[in-house]
Amino acid sequence: MVIGNANYDSIGNLKNPVNDARGMYYALKDVDFDSVLYVENGSKKKMNRAIGAFNRVLKREHLKGKETVALFYYSGHGAQYGDENYLLPVTLNDQVSNNLDTIFASDTIKVNDVMDGMEKAKSTMQIVILDACRDNPLQTKGNKIGSKNVGKGLAWIDNSNRVKRSVPKGTFIAYATSPHNVALDEGRDNSPYTKHLLTNIRTKGLSIENIFKKVRKSLISETNGRQVPREDCSLDDDFYFAGFKRRRIRSG
Repeated sequence: MVIGNANYDSIGNLKNPVNDARGMYYALKDVDFDSVLYVENGSKKKMNRAIGAFNRVLKREHLKGKETVALFYYSGHGAQYGDENYLLPVTLNDQVSNNLDTIFASDTIKVNDVMDGMEKAKSTMQIVILDACRDNPLQTKGNKIGSKNVGKGLAWIDNSNRVKRSVPKGTFIAYATSPHNVALDEGRDNSPYTKHLLTNIRTKGLSIENIFKKVRKSLISETNGRQVPREDCSLDDDFYFAGFKRRRIRSG
């Protein structure tokens, strides 16, 4: 499932997410992911419909007895509210209410809900990639009131209120920057984070951990340490996006 949101109705457009999402769509097809669903500039209804279809595909493959790798990629505005992370549809209208509880409950999508759907589908492995903490457009809304704090960037999911338990086994979560920090939305075509991810994801012989290490090293260098990606991993098996790099065995 690939989502890229850039053209927002009321909270400010972003430069890179659509290109980021298109790049990830083709990269995942190139490394033989099946049934890659794609949403560009999605409303909440459109996003929820696509996420529901995504979960149905995963459940169907599980019922067939297949081992599945479920991947969810999001590029766009994200927000932290009360230690939980939210994805912001392009139709979010923060002018409708001055109550943050209402805005987050009615107009956004919880990252935890996306993860719960993937887990309930009983995928063998779940990968979540969030290039979604470029800023929190609701953080500086001084006229807004709410029962929770509006945080900078995204929260570390393992520390959220997610059923008071840690990230489930077989899960890999990648953040474009470290918790409570802001990722950059700059570059001619892609965000700095997704640019380096696209550079490495098609490389044979790189495990998922090594791909993201390379992304981190390149991004720290490019941004002079302003953006440091992070991952949370509970995988108990190896995974290679592009497969193994076969060694040529010479005779004699």
